[in-house]
Amino acid sequence: SSRFGSQHRELYMMVVAIARRRVRGALFPRCSGWQLVRRSCPQRWLSRRSLSASSGLAPTTQRHYDGLWANTSFESLGIHPALVQALAAQGIVQPTVVQASAFAPIARGRDCILRAETGSGKTLAYLLPLVNRVYHLHDRAREASRKDPNAPNPLQGNRPWIVLAPTSDLCAQILAMLEVVDGDRLVSAQSLQRLFRWEALQSKDVFREPALKERTTLRPSADAPPGGMGSHAGQYAIASPRIRWGAVDLVVSTPAKFCEDLEQFKEDGIFPAGIVFDEADACFQGPNRLHVFDIIGAIRPRVEIRQAGESRSPLPDLIPTQFVFAAATMVHAGPFSAGNMIIERFCTAHTVETPNFHRLPSGIGMDNVQWVPGSDDWGRRVDQLVEVIRTTPCDRTLIFVNSLHNCHVLLKFFRDGCWPV
Repeated sequence: SSRFGSQHRELYMMVVAIARRRVRGALFPRCSGWQLVRRSCPQRWLSRRSLSASSGLAPTTQRHYDGLWANTSFESLGIHPALVQALAAQGIVQPTVVQASAFAPIARGRDCILRAETGSGKTLAYLLPLVNRVYHLHDRAREASRKDPNAPNPLQGNRPWIVLAPTSDLCAQILAMLEVVDGDRLVSAQSLQRLFRWEALQSKDVFREPALKERTTLRPSADAPPGGMGSHAGQYAIASPRIRWGAVDLVVSTPAKFCEDLEQFKEDGIFPAGIVFDEADACFQGPNRLHVFDIIGAIRPRVEIRQAGESRSPLPDLIPTQFVFAAATMVHAGPFSAGNMIIERFCTAHTVETPNFHRLPSGIGMDNVQWVPGSDDWGRRVDQLVEVIRTTPCDRTLIFVNSLHNCHVLLKFFRDGCWPV
């Protein structure tokens, strides 16, 4: 601004402000982002007494409202009654904030970015709209066949959804959660790799410790249960290295395994209905980063900018594919960080952000953080963990374990001791 005189300096600053406002509006449109999330939940900053009086919740719900649960129900969101019953059987009677906020955008086909802390229910947030659509399609199919036996089946045009997770353990967790929700076994699920099987929630049966080498297997066609891929055969999803188009509703895989099948169906002009990147920040790091770039470039390619003097060419004929990104951390540090790359490429995506994202929950500060020196002996270390849990009672406790096998061992230890784990 030193090159301009005093009479032009004010005009220069005004032009810069207008340019910045236009760039900000292009990258962060007003129809998406954190603005809608904060405006749509004004009751979040009210006191518990005013919140209870305005919403008319039950006394039990009032006592447990800590910013995690939404002031709505699964029925009001339009969830299928069978799914509501399956969730209630597992003790899930009320959606969380991220589940209630993400249901409508995902169900309507919008790109969505879920930014919520660990334990907020992000897996169910993107699984519920997908499973709910399959259940309603089955209702339409039964109604159509009842009126006209020769009527076309609405399930024939249903394209599968692809859920990508950075590790095979997370893929097994997603399939386990899907098995819990899909009570009627109407969703046909597939994994592109063989996975370890484990529980997502406590079942009604007696807990059985999974064997170390227990994996999902291909469902035998001769011994298949009549209702689909039920748990009678000891498995829920089929395992096949190639996507069975027209036979599955949801495919769970890692980005590397999905890229192996990407080139084949891309040449055939077949595309999935949507792609979910679970733990999106981890997918954009390490060796999965290049696979993510290949997936987005093949399914959502950039449109080439027409140069001066170049004739206008028609847009490529692409089948629309919805994208959903879910993460507990999303860093915006430079143009090549996961958060900035997602926003730059999917600038019109609807963003759902919880109040505790990148923040410590209310009631937790640095004064509450304690470092306990652990013993090298497993038995003594478990005793120390039990003592910490007993001396710091709370409603919900989250324990991180360094491996899936140790997670099973610790789970069995608490189950044998009649802990509500």
